[in-house]
Amino acid sequence: MWKRYRNLKKNRRAGTTLIEMIVAMSVMLIFFAGTSGILVKGYETYHNIRSSNEGIQVTDILLDKIAGELEGAQGSRNTNNQSGDISQMVFSGDSVTFEKARADKVHILVENGRLIIRHDAIKGDRGSVIFNNADWTMDDKAYMGFRVADLSFYPKMQGYPENVVKVSITVQNGTNTFTNQRYIRCFNFREENEEYIKG
Repeated sequence: MWKRYRNLKKNRRAGTTLIEMIVAMSVMLIFFAGTSGILVKGYETYHNIRSSNEGIQVTDILLDKIAGELEGAQGSRNTNNQSGDISQMVFSGDSVTFEKARADKVHILVENGRLIIRHDAIKGDRGSVIFNNADWTMDDKAYMGFRVADLSFYPKMQGYPENVVKVSITVQNGTNTFTNQRYIRCFNFREENEEYIKG
């Protein structure tokens, strides 16, 4: 009996006290607080990097479309001019207007935070409409939550050929803003004919 009592007393001392439990819980709470801070910072970093990548992707897509339009601008041939020079490309800060080979007038501009490439109607010889007005824009999903905050054209920059245009586009998503730019050569507008690029 004495042995059983001594073993029982020994087992009681083997347990943890309330103070030991409180200390262990405090250490665990400090560890979890530090870990959660690291996780939150990691999530914020991931979100910022993802947002940056999406902003770059959206601006690249928009600049590719603008570049395709400007590089391919051919203008209508002036039949009164023996040299066959092409019509003007007119820049006005945040938009550009030019003609394409079929004599349709094209406008590149921003409306309601979306890039718009507007093709005016083309009329035939007898005044009948061959091609109606058409606006090109990307689907809302392609903007990935961004909107175009600014579109700027800079023609006739010093130190560059006359037919090179700098295009700058800024997109915004909440607090994140991304600006991308590209230098685009209007291949069908000759450098020596600077009067064809107005801006």
